[in-house]
Amino acid sequence: MIPLPSTVIDDLVGIDEAQIAQLAPGRFEVRVVPGRGFDADANRAHVLRNIERLVGPGQDVTIRLMDRIPRSAAGKLRTAVVLPGGMPDGAGTLIR
Repeated sequence: MIPLPSTVIDDLVGIDEAQIAQLAPGRFEVRVVPGRGFDADANRAHVLRNIERLVGPGQDVTIRLMDRIPRSAAGKLRTAVVLPGGMPDGAGTLIR
């Protein structure tokens, strides 16, 4: 089950774009394009609290910093996706 994106990422501070991806059951990746005032530690703690509150404790959550989040074929940013396998190696920077 992927949480509603607005309940996980809408209130993050200092980001220009965000997307939550479910890579497998219990495994999530939040992709962000950092903006002015971005604080990796504060945003990570906030994301973890939101996901644990919505899905339950013990989830595997990573944050991936990106220059741009890939768009759909129609050119739209999807704020929530299910992507088994995740991003290609070398895409962005992981924060654990």
